[in-house]
Amino acid sequence: MIQQVPFRLPVSKPHRCTPGRSVGVVLLVLIAACASLLAACGGSTESSKEASDVSLKVGVISPGSSARQVNRMKSGAFDGAEYSVEWVEFATTNDALPALISGAIDVALLVQSPNAVLAAGNATEPWTTETAPFVIVGAALPYVEDGQLVIVKTDSPIQSLDDLRGRSITFPRGSLQQYCWAKLRLSNNLPDGAVNEVLMAAGEARAAYLSGAIEANVANSWARSQIVAGKSRSIATCEPSVAPEYTVTLARARLLDDQATAAAVSDLLERSQTAEAWWNDNRDEAAKTYIEVASQSVAEAAASAKYDNRVRVPLDAETIAAIQDEADVFAELGVMRTRPDIAFLFDNRFDDGLTRGR
Repeated sequence: MIQQVPFRLPVSKPHRCTPGRSVGVVLLVLIAACASLLAACGGSTESSKEASDVSLKVGVISPGSSARQVNRMKSGAFDGAEYSVEWVEFATTNDALPALISGAIDVALLVQSPNAVLAAGNATEPWTTETAPFVIVGAALPYVEDGQLVIVKTDSPIQSLDDLRGRSITFPRGSLQQYCWAKLRLSNNLPDGAVNEVLMAAGEARAAYLSGAIEANVANSWARSQIVAGKSRSIATCEPSVAPEYTVTLARARLLDDQATAAAVSDLLERSQTAEAWWNDNRDEAAKTYIEVASQSVAEAAASAKYDNRVRVPLDAETIAAIQDEADVFAELGVMRTRPDIAFLFDNRFDDGLTRGR
């Protein structure tokens, strides 16, 4: 589904351009050049665009249904502005990331952080600030942080992680779920290979689990919707302090070089958080969307509305360290070819005034 939504571009302070020291006519020439070519002195990129000229293609993740995107629009946070957004929905972050890297979309909103990590770790040549195809401009955590769950069917004989020896568990490759499982496996002294790990896309993993082909699944809101529906139960939880569930917002390389476009991205981040806050304050209304759009039961929809939305956090040392830990874990698992230092991917220019909290 693609929707066109207008935005209002905030007023930005112009960059100042200061010429270098010179004398006589040379100084006058430099001043004239600086006045006529704003970016020529000091590397500033003052935009020649008007607000109405800015258009962003924004990728969002809609696993299983468009319920998340419908709630995002229902909030009204994206109404009434001069610049436009074309929304492009993807089933998974694995689908959205190639679109971002190829330039098919400009921004990937609230995607799983491990995918960004894996892209860097599996690059043919190590990325640098000059060659990386995207930057991380935002991060978020669940409003309700209760952690990922390992679930089994209600009537399953499996009672603990140790009971999974010789059995099967499924989750997407390079996902928060795999990160959670790796942490749990190590902390419970389950050696590599003790459990048959079946890596599938989220939708396929859920279907395989529901069919009985796979005995355990790792998930968050979907797992909880299964539990409240009486279909599954939890045998383990990834504590948020051990495996925090970061999502990140990515902007393609060079997108922010234009001042007007950078201002639009800043506004997009703010409006996105307004939408998530509306969702958190109006869970009953958000739950109706899951009933109508995703065909969930009342109990399942209530769980989705509670656990599916996010609160923005700054790109500070805590955030960077947590996502670096993902890189370290995936490198240990052999999911990546290299162990990248991912700090260079973070661009915190939009963090002014942002603090951790609800």
